[in-house]
Amino acid sequence: MHGVRSVVVIRGLVVGLIAVAFAGCGGSGGGDESTPGTFHPAAAAAAVRALGAIAVTGHAAVPGHRVGLGGRIQYRPARVLLQVPVSSERYLAAVQYRRIGRNAWVRRSVVTTPGVMSFGVPLLAFRSSAQAPFVVLDHPDEGAAFRIAAPYDPARLLDALARERTVHFRATPALLGADPEFAGFRADLPPAVRTRLGLSTVRVGVDRRSVPISVRLTTPYGLTSEYRLEHPKVQSVAVSSPPSTQVEASGRPLPDAVEAYSDVLTTTGGRVPVTIRRAAGRDGWTCFRVESVPPYATMQSARPSGGVCVPPASDAVSDQDQIALPIDADATTPYELIGAIVPSGSVVTVELLDGHSVVVPAGASGLAVYAGGAVAPAVLMTVVVPGGASVLCAPGALNGANDLAQVGAADVVRAAPWNCLPKELADLVAG
Repeated sequence: MHGVRSVVVIRGLVVGLIAVAFAGCGGSGGGDESTPGTFHPAAAAAAVRALGAIAVTGHAAVPGHRVGLGGRIQYRPARVLLQVPVSSERYLAAVQYRRIGRNAWVRRSVVTTPGVMSFGVPLLAFRSSAQAPFVVLDHPDEGAAFRIAAPYDPARLLDALARERTVHFRATPALLGADPEFAGFRADLPPAVRTRLGLSTVRVGVDRRSVPISVRLTTPYGLTSEYRLEHPKVQSVAVSSPPSTQVEASGRPLPDAVEAYSDVLTTTGGRVPVTIRRAAGRDGWTCFRVESVPPYATMQSARPSGGVCVPPASDAVSDQDQIALPIDADATTPYELIGAIVPSGSVVTVELLDGHSVVVPAGASGLAVYAGGAVAPAVLMTVVVPGGASVLCAPGALNGANDLAQVGAADVVRAAPWNCLPKELADLVAG
């Protein structure tokens, strides 16, 4: 993505804050007067919006776990595509947030650890075959829903802080030199504000034009995140609303197979013969079941019919939504098996833990399957759709080739469920 730099580890000498009078960027809690070395959140929010469109890139962390975050934001008209963190004390993942005007959606992440939350919002991170990929946010600017992505839209965050009269920013040391940050300001949020916004502290760095360029956040749940924002060369942000078949409909029975399963592919995982079977499901979903001896075990939740079902992709409006991963062997399966539904004519390449790459053909059904031994499992799948766009799929917190250095033992990789991101967004959050 043009015009974007990854967050870097800050090095160098911390120097004292240079006291200057920031035009339109002073005061606290939404005050109107500018004084030297002070900060106005409302004026800072206006400065961000004046850029028109920004790129965000950074990371979030809990003890022992770290993921990338980032995306693009356009302010007029409002369009947002962000990869934001979800966390608990034991797990950290990232989910996609989309917004078009007043309409907002969160893409579920496949996670296995219970109790995952996003700034105190439960359940939105959970994803299994029993659920559609997206959850609609009915009131994206209110209450708990605000906490999901607003902290990573600096204008919205600063607007919210400006409305809180008990929030006061104080000057903190800033870093000069190669880092463009010129001055720093920090606010420790009172308990009532922590509850409303899901944040404990906010630090904002500004450049010499008084425009915010960095944000560091902490939450009461132990999550820390920091990101930079820049004005990208691309002046518009392409965001599509998920098709209705991919948005969760509450209260409806879970789609399952409505016909008998039939064989669609036979292959071999290591030395184990494997049969993949398929059946049509209700509401246009498609169900897949894997049979082998010793048995295959899926990372996802199987339906009563024994299959894993995925929503239809024929009406998908983005490359990512045309790809589903109904086949994902867990660490107890005595062989490796990963299978994706891809658009007709796609080129699928799978990279293995041992460094080898394999081009995997997609059959007439659109099912591309890699089967192999458990010692060198798949760690990355690249899908190039006919139009030329790329989607990257990987297990766990991996977001592409740059993250492969963190891959540990094979069974650890195989215990992590897979997710997919458009390559542009995956490159951004991988850093």
